[in-house]
Formats: sequence, C-alpha cells, structure tokens
Amino acid sequence: MRKNSESNSENNSKNGGSKGFSLLEILVVLILISLGIIAVAVNIPASRAMIEPESVLAQTASFVLEAKKNALLGFVDVNKRTFNIEQIRNITNSVIISTIPATIGAKNCNLASCLGVTSGSPTKEKDPFSQNNNFSQTSQQLGAICISGQSFCFDTNSSFTFNRFSGRINANYIIFFSNKKRNLALIVTSTGDVLVAENTNNEWRSRTDLQELLIEPIKTKKE
Repeated sequence: MRKNSESNSENNSKNGGSKGFSLLEILVVLILISLGIIAVAVNIPASRAMIEPESVLAQTASFVLEAKKNALLGFVDVNKRTFNIEQIRNITNSVIISTIPATIGAKNCNLASCLGVTSGSPTKEKDPFSQNNNFSQTSQQLGAICISGQSFCFDTNSSFTFNRFSGRINANYIIFFSNKKRNLALIVTSTGDVLVAENTNNEWRSRTDLQELLIEPIKTKKE
C-alpha cells in the first residue's frame, strides 16, 4: 500500500505537479468576457446612431451620382440612368427617408413662385438654391421649402431620370433623411448638381461643409 502511494506521488512529480483551474478563476474569466460583450453591444449601436443620417445620405448620393455618370456616358438603358428611392429603403430602419420633409422649417422666403406665381426677380446663377424651374403641372407633384433664405421648388416624386449626355433632369428633387437628432437633405437640381442641406433651429440651410460626404466629381468620358 505504501509502495502504491509512493509511486503515485512520483508520477505526480513527473507530470510537473499540474492542476486544473479553480472554480473562482473560471468565474472571473467568464465575468470579464461578459463585460466585454456588453460593452461592444452598447457602444456600437450608439456610434451608428450618431453617424447614421450622414452615412445614409452618402450612400444615397452614390446611387444618384452613379445614375448621372451613366447618363453622361450616354447609356441607352433608362434604368441605369434612373434613381429610385426604393433603392435605399432598406439601408436603415432608424432614419426616415422621404421626398417630403419631416419638418418644413421657417418660411423666410417667397414661395409664391412654386405655386405658379411668376417672380419678378431673375434667377441668380451663382446660387443653386434660388432656381425656379418650369414644372409640368400634369406630371409632377410640387413641394417648396426655403433654403438659406431662398425659395426652392422641387418635385416630390420618388424617382427621376438623368438625360443622356447632358446629365440634367426635368426638375429639382430632394431626398430627406431624418431621425430624432438630425434632419438632412440631399438636393439634386435640374442641372444635375448634387448638394447638401440641413435643418437647424427650424431653418433649412445649405451645408457646403458636408459636400465631402459625396463622392468625387464624375468624369464625363470613358477612360
């Protein structure tokens, strides 16, 4: 009996006297892993909520500019030159995407021209937000807001097609992105320009500093 115990102790010493983890050590490891998972689950949605409107606007702009690029290159296929808001409906559930603004903002400009009343002052070419286009009353649903103190008429239809080679469209269009924190707008003018505006303090203003959300200018020739 004594020999057996001695042989067992010798075997343990040969195996390096190794032993398993204690229950306390296992519990500590599990707690640390759980805390790490909770921290990731909490922080990621919060950061996405902060950048989501801008991110959705940028993705939408990429679709719009792709359609314009195809038009400038002369694509015959209308679908390749057309943007439809349904292309971006499934990007997120936390941002409202619409062609009608969640908030109109202050009416600090003359919106009569959008209602069919002619304006006496000429359009300023340097200010894209002051454009007043001739709308077809039979085919377009009109909307109007004030952006940086200028009246801006737009079509509220959910799709538009760029003309081949010119990259122009038949009217102004706006896609609005809103959540509890922010109201952004992606503006596509009849000349094909793509601009950004934001509603702050109940007033829509152009945001040239957010133009970096858009991709680089389109090349008009195939490389």
